[in-house]
Amino acid sequence: LGGYKILPKTLLLLEVDYGTINYHRTGNANQDYWQIFSGVRGEPTEKMDLLAKVGFQDRQLADVPGQGPQDDFDGVVANVDWNYDLTDLDALRLNYLRSVKTSTFAENSWLRQDKISGSYRKRFWNKWALTPQLGWQYNHYPELATAGGVTKRRNDNFWSASIELRYEIQDWLSTGIVYRFRSRNSNMDPFDFDNNRLAVDISFVY
Repeated sequence: LGGYKILPKTLLLLEVDYGTINYHRTGNANQDYWQIFSGVRGEPTEKMDLLAKVGFQDRQLADVPGQGPQDDFDGVVANVDWNYDLTDLDALRLNYLRSVKTSTFAENSWLRQDKISGSYRKRFWNKWALTPQLGWQYNHYPELATAGGVTKRRNDNFWSASIELRYEIQDWLSTGIVYRFRSRNSNMDPFDFDNNRLAVDISFVY
């Protein structure tokens, strides 16, 4: 990863990654990949933080005994994380991620993922913050699979929503309560689900 300063607090980025993945089970393909990104990271304005990078990934899969060649991947990957302070008490965050994840679903050794999320944080009474968030995610599996008596390539749509209330006890100590809802709508009916979760946490920073 290298950077070249184009503004006092902003870098022009060039990133190159290489990875190898080996499965210790049958049915999934070992794989090697490389990817190259370019983009920017920093503070283009006083109220804005930005990470934006777009690139290309080439992922090569080994043959799996009894299954033959597997689908390789070569295509666009991206990550955009944008934060904007509307006021001293209000902040907006948007994120987009396009990536490839490893998988152990049936004969699929990877899946392509697109994810969009947005949140708004409102601070009040000095130490309190309320943060609602919405998100959507799409997963695409490249290999044919059978579930519920149907054979097809699996695609999943996720919808999520959450709301969190946090209290800053000290600069290094905070607590919060959050409710999260997540729904998966798959083109393979056995994988549909709705999930509701309520959580309480205490966080230490050091």
